[in-house]
Amino acid sequence: MSNFETLTDIFRSSFNGDENSFEDALYAMKISGASLRDSVLIVAKELNLPLPNSDFIVLNSKTWLDSKEDTEQFRDKIHQILLKLWHLYSSYTF
Repeated sequence: MSNFETLTDIFRSSFNGDENSFEDALYAMKISGASLRDSVLIVAKELNLPLPNSDFIVLNSKTWLDSKEDTEQFRDKIHQILLKLWHLYSSYTF
């Protein structure tokens, strides 16, 4: 069984449909080694959510609150780099 499958089993066994068990499931996965990415993917798959919705829910959870600011800063930097590249590329004429 892969680590991702193990984490999915942890989520399934911890989540029973309410907000408290959702936080418990996220925490159980995190202390078992789940990354934020793992958590987003598992929540999306298990709750049949689009990735952006799952990302928003997981990133704003109590469990991942300690990573929220760093994650948002990292994403903003990536966005800025991509915009600069787009502007650079769009200034060329072919």
